Amino acid sequence: MNYNYNGNPGDPYGYYNGYNPYGGSYYQSEAGRAQMYMAMAKKERQQIRTLGNIVGLIMCLYLVFQFAISGLLLASDRLYALYNSSAVFYYSFTIIAVSVFCVAVPFGFMAFINKNKYVSPLIPAKKISGGMLCLWTGFGMLCCIAADYIVSFISYIFSIFGYELTSSSGTEIDSLFACVLCVIGTAVVPAICEEFAMRCCTVGLLKKYGKAFAVVSVSILFGVLHGNLIQFIFATLVGLILGYVTVKTDNILPAVIIHAFNNSMSAFSSVLEYATAGSGGIAATISSHSTEIFFIFWLVVGIISTAVLLFKGCFKKEKKEPQNPYANSTGKKIFTFFFTPGMLIPFLIFLVECYLTVVQV
Repeated sequence: MNYNYNGNPGDPYGYYNGYNPYGGSYYQSEAGRAQMYMAMAKKERQQIRTLGNIVGLIMCLYLVFQFAISGLLLASDRLYALYNSSAVFYYSFTIIAVSVFCVAVPFGFMAFINKNKYVSPLIPAKKISGGMLCLWTGFGMLCCIAADYIVSFISYIFSIFGYELTSSSGTEIDSLFACVLCVIGTAVVPAICEEFAMRCCTVGLLKKYGKAFAVVSVSILFGVLHGNLIQFIFATLVGLILGYVTVKTDNILPAVIIHAFNNSMSAFSSVLEYATAGSGGIAATISSHSTEIFFIFWLVVGIISTAVLLFKGCFKKEKKEPQNPYANSTGKKIFTFFFTPGMLIPFLIFLVECYLTVVQV
């Protein structure tokens, strides 16, 4: 006899029939069914708490790697001088040491040791047409521009009270090769490594417990990864966009492209500034207003792309099947995930970093 049978396809949990799909027992009373559902919700919270500790430990590993690399730089006067004076060394170091070693390696290791916990392919690669790829890219860039304006407004509010939100900046470009490395090290490699770490390894690990929970939680982690308040706000907002696009398309490519294009705006501005240094006329004007030109371009493309996606009905919510009436809310899942011992150290370090990057003026 199959004790897991559920004769009502519209009742996947067997709520009306009284069958327990997890234990095979038959519940005759409402109180018995309620107890079963509460036990299921409790078990889910325990599993989420375990994942919170796992991801928190990987965040700690990321920080250990960063501190080790910083220590290596500070221990050698020659390396530290090169890091601050040579754009080629700076971007080469950033590509290898930060993007690959500190970000991709720890989260890739996490995915490897937890490979049995994934309910979908590690790298989402559902087929997507070129047209839809362009539309989702345009939509994502429009949202990135909106996020940038939100951050500018928040920075303005801080300035009213006499505080400035600071962040690290790259070394000034000093050669053609440095221009190439600037684009690769700012736009291409971080987009690939960070999307692999966040939207593949981490969202994929959490998605089993709800797409909204996974996207929001990983977006917060993505913000923490950047280590200062202003980039935390921007990265968290952009992370929400990248996560949303990834789960909607079930493909990582749109998120990688959006991430790369977003980062490339600052990279190309630096390259144009180097290329037009000492020149005048139209070239100098374009260089000085390059950021505004990029914003206007993506604003127009983004509005058109979003309108087409709306017309196609791409933003419609998925129909949800009947669920556990005592199911954990998205908010409770997020709270459970972050309030774990494993998350304590990375968040304490992040708070210290935020304190150090908020400067009174």
